[in-house]
Amino acid sequence: MTIYEIGVRTGMSPRQLRYVLEHDVFAGGKAASEGRGNERSFTEFEAFGIACAALMFLGGLRRATVKRCIAVICPPGQDMRKNPLFRALSATDETILEIGDNVNVRMYNASSHRSENFDTGWCQITTGAELKENYQPDIKVQIDVGKLRAKLKG
Repeated sequence: MTIYEIGVRTGMSPRQLRYVLEHDVFAGGKAASEGRGNERSFTEFEAFGIACAALMFLGGLRRATVKRCIAVICPPGQDMRKNPLFRALSATDETILEIGDNVNVRMYNASSHRSENFDTGWCQITTGAELKENYQPDIKVQIDVGKLRAKLKG
């Protein structure tokens, strides 16, 4: 999938999506062939990650916050079956990403299918440390990544 295709499916501009790549917020994509000016192609997972990060920017989050959120929900080197972003892409029901007080993150899927049901719980963005169960943010940015998934899978 190219940046243009991701943009068409999600309604985001290629510029918004390229910002994610240019600032190393979500890495990925292989050149279609060697040389300058070739359009990059992305896997479905990479496209999902890029679009998810772009949505965070559209939600008003700063680059450092978005970059850290992506690192928490998509840790490098983690088994894909445990990766929250991959699990969100693989799910079929509503999946929500929340950023609380601009310093904490949580992703969950309250699926009717037990195998898809997951909740990362609230974690600090900077350290990945889990917060107490009773944590409730004063300010919450909520992104329906299930809706984004549906747009990308079209």
